[in-house]
This record gives sequence, structure tokens and C-alpha cells, in this order.
Amino acid sequence: MNNRNLERLLLYGLVVITAGVYLYTVAPTLSFWDCGEFIASSYTLAVPHPPGTPLYVLIGKVWLLIVGLFAAILPISQEIAWQMNLLGISFTILTVVFLYKMILRIFRMLYHGDIDSSHLIIAFATCLGTAFFFTIWRNAIETEVYAAATFVFVLVNYLGLLWYDSVKHGAPKNIYVLLAFYLIFLATGIHLTPFLIFVPFYIFIFAIERRFIKDTLFVLLGIFQLIFFAFIFLLPESTQLYVGGVLALLLLLGIILPLNNPAKYKNWRFFWVGIFLVILGISPELYLYARGAKLTELYQDETATERYLAGENIAPRINECNPGESFTAFNNVLHRTQYGPAQIMPRKTQTATGYGLVSGYYWQMNLFLRYLSWQPIPEAMNPILRAVMLALFYLFGIWGMIVLYRKDRKIFLFSMLI
Repeated sequence: MNNRNLERLLLYGLVVITAGVYLYTVAPTLSFWDCGEFIASSYTLAVPHPPGTPLYVLIGKVWLLIVGLFAAILPISQEIAWQMNLLGISFTILTVVFLYKMILRIFRMLYHGDIDSSHLIIAFATCLGTAFFFTIWRNAIETEVYAAATFVFVLVNYLGLLWYDSVKHGAPKNIYVLLAFYLIFLATGIHLTPFLIFVPFYIFIFAIERRFIKDTLFVLLGIFQLIFFAFIFLLPESTQLYVGGVLALLLLLGIILPLNNPAKYKNWRFFWVGIFLVILGISPELYLYARGAKLTELYQDETATERYLAGENIAPRINECNPGESFTAFNNVLHRTQYGPAQIMPRKTQTATGYGLVSGYYWQMNLFLRYLSWQPIPEAMNPILRAVMLALFYLFGIWGMIVLYRKDRKIFLFSMLI
């Protein structure tokens, strides 16, 4: 069997095994915490808790419509919660597939396209193990936003590698970079964690293409994205007028600089396509305002209220913080105002426990390593077996980092920054 056929066979095996185990262990109905809220919100097109996860709600609604069609003709469960839980399975299987392709892409880049069956088996084993990590597995079999957010995170990584590979072959495909920017901002409608990759992604680009460091429009695009994200999700309303002025100034520079010196700023199209995609990516957030306003209108309609109390399902029961009431309410939902102000210093490990900065950070890292050690094998397992498994887990991980550092320090840098 040649390597191409083995690669496909292992990929199919990976999908079949993970799908089979996930389907066997999937929650038959709603799970604890936010799962019930997300299921109900997707089913009724409601507004869940801040920051609202509008894209996830919309994807969930479309998913339920599609699965509902299959449920009408196939002997599968009619339970809405179970059908919605399948979405997490689908996202996680896609994550595993792209992780497999990403690992093989790295191998091909490290070994100049010359990979053998051992590389394929390593990729297969790595992805199969990852699919059943403590957190990955549990997020896959319930209705939570983390499975979808993880998929976007891995996909952006994969796009970064595709772009790097194209640069190494002398034909940069910057469309991958633009698509990554779009997905990062689109994913804010699912969860904010995928944005964590933005700064490492930019540093990775600068490390590979040093000319971008001197590319004023490319740098301005990055600054715009950082400030725009902070404007939408982080900065208090009292600062937004000034920050909006800064964003407008950046856009104005994007017009003036190419007009003043067209030869120097040839990539103005890249800048403006990037701006367009970032704004397009954030646009699902408008669902919160539009849907919240519509629900408020229905709640205030006396006729609708009577029909609602009579048992008619004319409006969802969920409209958290009513983002359609006013711009301030909408802004508060996006900024998660109800949770209190975000702060870097003092750290919560200090304020919540009374620890100092160093001791608080020590215990935070201690808990992180404990949580990381849960992933390959839970604490409740046989201690000897667990010790062996953890030793292999950390040894292979460290060995892999050393090999990656020696083979390609730019990919190593990207991995460590993430």
C-alpha cells in the first residue's frame, strides 16, 4: 500500500473511531451548566447570556433544521437536546481531521515532502489520543461553544501553515492570511478565545516575511484589528468615542497613504479587503440587537402576552440582558458588563485568595499542570498506569518540541506563542 492510500485509510479510520465513540457516549439530553440555555436558544432563536454567542445560536438553528429533516425520515431520536449535542460531535470530528492534516503538513515541510508510513502513524496516533483528551471528549458530547471555538482555533493554525508553505515555495498565497483574519473575528460570535491566536499569528507572519514589518498598511491593519476588538468587547463606553476616532484615523490613513504614494503602497487592496472581512466577521453580533428588540416588542404586545400565557409558543423565554432595548444595553452585553470590569492587575489569584503575585502565579501554574495532566488520563485511574502514561505524554511532548525547534524554529515559535 502506498503512502497516499495509507494516509486516506488512517484518516477514515480516525473519523470512524472518534464518531463511533462520541455517538456512544453523547449526552442523551441536556447537560449541566450552559448547555440547556444554548439548546433552547438555538431552537427558539433566543438571546443567551452575554456576550450572546449569536453565531453559535444561528448555526445551531440551521443544524436543528437539517437534523430535523433527517429525523423525519430516519429512525433517530426526536429529542432536540440530543440532536443539538450532535453539533459538538461534528465540530470535534472536523477539529481532529484538520489536526491530522496539519501534523502531516508540518511533517512534509520539515522533511521536504518526503514522509513515510511512520509519520502517518504518528499523526494518526496523536490525533486519536487528542480526540479522547479529558476536555476535548467532554466538550464534544454536549452542547457547548468550546468545541466550535476549538475547531476555529485549529483551522486558523492550519491556514497559517498553508500560508507559510506557500511562502517557502516562492508563491505567497496571502488569501490564507485574510481568511484567517475573517475567521478570528467571525468566531467572536461563538466565543472570544479564538482571538487569543491573533497576536501569535501576526508575530508568526513577521518572523517569516520580515518585509511586512516595514509594510505600513499591513501594520496599520493589525493595529486596527486589535483596537477594533477592544472597542467592541473590552473598552468601557466612556472611552468609545475617542477610540472610534482612532479607528477612523486609521481608515483615513488607509486612503491617504496610497493616494499620496501609489508606488510605495501597492498592497492597498489587501488592507481594504482585510478591513472589510474583519467588519463582516463581526456582523453576526447585530443579531443580538435585532432579535432582542423583536422579543421586547413581542413581550410588550398585550395580545401576544395573552397568547403566550395561554400556552402559544410565540416568543422565546430567553432574552438575557435585553440587548435590543438600547445601544447601551447592546454594548453592555458585548462587553459582559454584568460580570464586572476585567483587570490585569491585581490578578484574581491575589484578590480572591489573598496570595501575593508570585505565590498566586505559582498556584495558578500548579493547577494548570494538574489540569493538563488530566487530559491523557484522569486522576481516578490506577496510579501506576497513570504515572507511566503521564511520563510518556510529557516525554513525547518535550521530544517533539526539541525536534521542531531543530527543524524549523519559525513553526516552533508559532507553537510556543500559542
